[in-house]
Amino acid sequence: MNATPLTHDDCVRLVRSPERYRTGLISVDGHAPLVLACLVLDEGDLLIPTASDRTLQRTSRGCPVIANFTHHGLCTSWSITGSGLARPLREHDRPSPMPHTPLSLAGFFENGIRVLMARFTGRRGGDVHVPRQRTIAGRRSAAETVATAR
Repeated sequence: MNATPLTHDDCVRLVRSPERYRTGLISVDGHAPLVLACLVLDEGDLLIPTASDRTLQRTSRGCPVIANFTHHGLCTSWSITGSGLARPLREHDRPSPMPHTPLSLAGFFENGIRVLMARFTGRRGGDVHVPRQRTIAGRRSAAETVATAR
């Protein structure tokens, strides 16, 4: 099965589900990407909180940001890339009510950046290669399998 392209709206819907919280590879101003927690807003903008650390907020003001998100599930897989500009989080950017996430969010949105996303692009599906299982004491492993995601 070939990978199918996704529209901007499709990408926002996928990145926001099942919850608005997601981790992604975030690159600011061409630097090496970091795995950062993001809160995806309705229109696709990203809130990247940093708690009490102001480093990202100071160094990324007005800089281009590239965000990469991937998902490899049993029934579906997708890869999404977005680009936008960073600005410091403001008081009115903080989510209310706070989203349900696995993290304790008390004070988490004290500092950080909001990425004003210009465009998301992505692809869904394609072949997913499932690696061979490891052998167990003398047993042969099965051949590599190719699974097609929907």
